[in-house]
Amino acid sequence: MAKKQTKRTYDNSLRQQQQQMTKEAIRKAAEQLILEGQTHFTIQEVANKAGVSYGTVYRHFESREALIEGLINWSDERAPSYPTKLEDIPNWVREAIPLYTDKLPVVKAMESILADMYSKQVPASTIERDELFLKLVSEAVPELTDTDRKIYTANLRLLVNMRTWADLYTRLKLNEEELVSAVSEGVIAVINQMKKRGEELKKLQR
Repeated sequence: MAKKQTKRTYDNSLRQQQQQMTKEAIRKAAEQLILEGQTHFTIQEVANKAGVSYGTVYRHFESREALIEGLINWSDERAPSYPTKLEDIPNWVREAIPLYTDKLPVVKAMESILADMYSKQVPASTIERDELFLKLVSEAVPELTDTDRKIYTANLRLLVNMRTWADLYTRLKLNEEELVSAVSEGVIAVINQMKKRGEELKKLQR
């Protein structure tokens, strides 16, 4: 009985592994089509590229939109835990960017797809990150006005954003080390300016 249970567990594990490999092959096929300039790809074209059936793609991604969402969500699968304090953001950037560098050309190539998606509905994961950064800013420098909080949060979100990284990486031809330095130093500059503004407001309140 125990042997049968062990075999069943092994079979399930192997099946899950194969399903994950197929899903990854589908995502890579979609990425390759995008890099080739085919931003209006069809599910059939993805299936042909991945070497799987049309139905197999649909078993993993119920629509073209779901597949595009899947290309975006892989970033959350790779991401280190998001910072819990404002001062941790520069180190998070230094840790995160090397994990994403190989995908930045795909993100850049997806620019028109992402613009169209964001114009219709902002993904829930993006809204959650916006709210997290606003919370970190508010907790770190409580003296800031509502307008200040929004401005500094916007500055940080522009810097801690894969679309920004992709643009800098491809347009300015930065290598990984240069990109890490540019973004982390930018974040530090925003944080320092934010704290300076907080001190100024604190003096005015006395």
